[in-house]
Amino acid sequence: FITLYTTYRLFDPNNPDQILEIPINWKDQTILNLGDVTEPFDNVADNDTIAQTDGTIVLPTARDVRITLRACCEGTADYWGNISDTDPSMDSRLGKVSVITLRKESTVEPDLFTGLEDPQFIQGLYLQPDPIRPKLNPLFFKTLNGNISDDTIPDIVQRLAKQLDVEGKELTLTAPLGERIVFWCSNMVRHTMAPDSSSITFSGSNELDGHWLVCTTLFINRDWSWDSLDSLSFILDRQRKQGREAGNISSKPWQSLGSLDVQRIASFQAIQKGKDKKIHREYTKVILIDVVDGTPPLGSLPDISQVKYRITPRFKKEHNPNVGEPQETPALILPATVNPTQMPKLVGAGIALSPYMRNVKYSATEVRKRYLWLEFDRKPNDSNDDLFARVLAYAPDQLLSNNDPSLLEIPEESNLPLDPEYIRVITPDSSHEHLGLNAMQKMEKSLDDDRHFYILPLPPGLHHESAELFGFFTYEFRFGHSDRLWSTAQGRFGRALRVAGLQHPAPSLPAIVTRDDKKIRVSSPFAKALFNGKNVTSAPPRTSIWCLLYAQVKQADGLDYRNILLDEKRLILKAPNRHVKIFREKMAAAGNDPELLYQLQQQLSQTITWEKQSSWQAVGEWANKDVAELLYLYGLPEDSSLSILSVEVFGQITNIGEHINDILGKTSELVDSVARNYDQGLAEGMRQELEMVKKKGQFPATPDTDPLNTQLGFHRILRTSPLTEVPFICCTDC
Repeated sequence: FITLYTTYRLFDPNNPDQILEIPINWKDQTILNLGDVTEPFDNVADNDTIAQTDGTIVLPTARDVRITLRACCEGTADYWGNISDTDPSMDSRLGKVSVITLRKESTVEPDLFTGLEDPQFIQGLYLQPDPIRPKLNPLFFKTLNGNISDDTIPDIVQRLAKQLDVEGKELTLTAPLGERIVFWCSNMVRHTMAPDSSSITFSGSNELDGHWLVCTTLFINRDWSWDSLDSLSFILDRQRKQGREAGNISSKPWQSLGSLDVQRIASFQAIQKGKDKKIHREYTKVILIDVVDGTPPLGSLPDISQVKYRITPRFKKEHNPNVGEPQETPALILPATVNPTQMPKLVGAGIALSPYMRNVKYSATEVRKRYLWLEFDRKPNDSNDDLFARVLAYAPDQLLSNNDPSLLEIPEESNLPLDPEYIRVITPDSSHEHLGLNAMQKMEKSLDDDRHFYILPLPPGLHHESAELFGFFTYEFRFGHSDRLWSTAQGRFGRALRVAGLQHPAPSLPAIVTRDDKKIRVSSPFAKALFNGKNVTSAPPRTSIWCLLYAQVKQADGLDYRNILLDEKRLILKAPNRHVKIFREKMAAAGNDPELLYQLQQQLSQTITWEKQSSWQAVGEWANKDVAELLYLYGLPEDSSLSILSVEVFGQITNIGEHINDILGKTSELVDSVARNYDQGLAEGMRQELEMVKKKGQFPATPDTDPLNTQLGFHRILRTSPLTEVPFICCTDC
């Protein structure tokens, strides 16, 4: 009988250099019967009897094999004095042991590595520093089961360990039980390695953030008894190319990174059974950790990096098996991680208008789209960068809103909504997903290269007629990497320029005009202030709407038409709750009819809900006979084409009573809000002033104004309507 004490691998008899994977437990022994052999050894399981059909022993190459020989006598069990199935030294049938040590070097070492198709074969990892964790009192922060709650993310070493599928403890990475692992790490990361490279300890957590860790994980497809490699087992080389460099990565020279020493040592963790109750002696796992710094050289701009690695095995002297070409990894593209350093500087602003469109008679014009444009001092330094904007806060216009004390609360400005990217994983198959690009709105650059004009897009969810455009916005502007450059979310944008008080062009003012045989009637809505979807418009509105009546006259050369101003008139306020009064009068007249009262109550409830969000209206009219007199004064025919134009003008606030609706009834609320959000002394002075007003009486009345005539230029115009044609009727004096 022959006993082999080794992890066993068999060769194909037709190809002695072809290894068959037959792992055998290290502590067990396999008996090879050299006598009656009838079964082939194909597909042999652990601890089975293994032999060639011709009685020869097949041994693996590149290993030290020890064969023990001893005689075994025949006979029945009742003939021998002692028979032991567990202790050969106590078995009377067995003779003296002879030991033979054999070794033969291999000529071919095919398929040295496995795991080459695994997504984790090569991967780039970018780790963010551990977030600052608040120190919580465990007496107040506990879960229902009595344990202290900890919803924080794993620390940076644990994140790295999870991605590499190894064990992590404090600053150390080590192999899980039952698995043999060999680490290699770049000297750009300060670390210490175990003597057998089975674990790695980093000098600090800050060594792992701020650069790409390119980790290559592969498996040596040999059992632990395989002993063919030199002391410097593998030579590691790298090719690297920056995104803007000419040529492809294959044209770059190989740079030597160092060597990996795979010692014939099994760590304590490796020889312990793991979670699957096994010890995996059929392979050795190799993890290579390289560092790629994404910081561009001085004078260069942020860019992507492309890397590729080559792993060349080194065998013992006078042992040169055929292994084919050195193992190369696929090329790995790493996104840019460096933020733009340029900071925007605002130098001007204005309004961009769509083309002016009118009809032939100049009696009607189309609504013009308007955008806010901003001028900055310079364009982006990097052609791959663009200018981005984001809304930080919003507040209604104080000249339009009721300025309730609740509106004095200072809004909390949100942080830039970017993925924290505590660990960013890139593989050769990763797509350019451009994370974080939608966190801000890209501004549209003008075609003029000499001036750096940008159109500011409307905030998300708003359109040109949204009432929110009457308010003021706080914006931040940043230069950022566009979709032309693959970048991480955290490296997307540069430093912010914060600008408060930006106001988009106001929505257009609609003018509704009707005409019958008696009058010309005009109506237009007042501007509406919204905050968090709630109507906070002053009641009554502080603006005024004026209507201008024009007549179209052909110019002297007969080539075009001109508008002649006939009259101007201030439109009268009409409250939105006028319909509620009508329904209440109907309910009073309904008497005791329950069905009619129920219907009126339902209609009243719907009307109240509608009118809470509706706008104040301005209405006015001209009698046809008055218009005829105006035309007669200008020597124009009575059937001249007419048009109207509505203009909404800001009022003049002269005291705090005009600034806040019902201020005397909100004194306490106002003082508390000012003290809480601004200054205690200011709040006290405001309280004293309001107390004096209560004693003296109401605030002084606002004087009448004529903003479009005698006081033209002293009042700010909020918006105007397009020129709207008055419907023609054939008979105005019937």
